[in-house]
Amino acid sequence: MDSEGVWRDGFTEESMMAAMIRLREAYDIRLIDPTILSNTEEICRQKFLEGQYGMITLDSETTAAELTEELLAAGQETELIPLPPIGEALPMLERGPVVWCVSASCKDPEQAFRLLEMTMLGGSDAKELWNRTGEYETDAWNRRKLFALRRELIGQVMTREKEPEEAFAEYEAMGGTAMSAAILDALNLNENREMQPD
Repeated sequence: MDSEGVWRDGFTEESMMAAMIRLREAYDIRLIDPTILSNTEEICRQKFLEGQYGMITLDSETTAAELTEELLAAGQETELIPLPPIGEALPMLERGPVVWCVSASCKDPEQAFRLLEMTMLGGSDAKELWNRTGEYETDAWNRRKLFALRRELIGQVMTREKEPEEAFAEYEAMGGTAMSAAILDALNLNENREMQPD
């Protein structure tokens, strides 16, 4: 999301080209593990716990607390020091947790709540529409395919199989821009709805 509240595809921004070149340089001098492109999250975590990695990405405070406990159990130093975002990532905007509500003007709030609960927690196909993390995919909206494409192209730039310009061209040719546009349209539509009064 940019400073004006609009979701954009960061992969297509000019700053991404510079970032990929920096990743390539870090990979060349082995600041980045040569096996990074085939590593799993579990392997990365294990290498961090064994002291083979000096840095690891975390996605939540809960993960940080778990990792601190694991470091202690592994006999490693337990202080985790957060690193600030790199310059191109600023301003770094985050949104608060999603809260689903039933409007005060709803004629049958109990039924509306039951519908929300049933679709969110019922394990049905509809549940996947809420969390967007399961197997629910369309040709236009396929986050897993999009992220895998980005990872593959970044890896090819890092290992000098491609230049950044070639990676951007392949991103377009493989449908990355189209998939991203579908996701961004949905995110921006949702942001606009959230800002509208009832």
